[in-house]
Amino acid sequence: MSVGRDTIREALLAAVGVVVFIAFLVAAGTMSPDGLTTTGAYTIIAGIVAFIVTMAAIGVFFLGD
Repeated sequence: MSVGRDTIREALLAAVGVVVFIAFLVAAGTMSPDGLTTTGAYTIIAGIVAFIVTMAAIGVFFLGD
């Protein structure tokens, strides 16, 4: 089975978007031992926004290919 170079690049860039999202979730979860605080909730919202922006940027990047 041969996987094309473009397919590997697309998968790696999509994985970067997922890693950014997971990093925000981990950061929000470890902010307070008492559970999710207001700051943690804002961090999760920022993570969702960062994920959307990252995936949109990746989509625009591949649109030009």
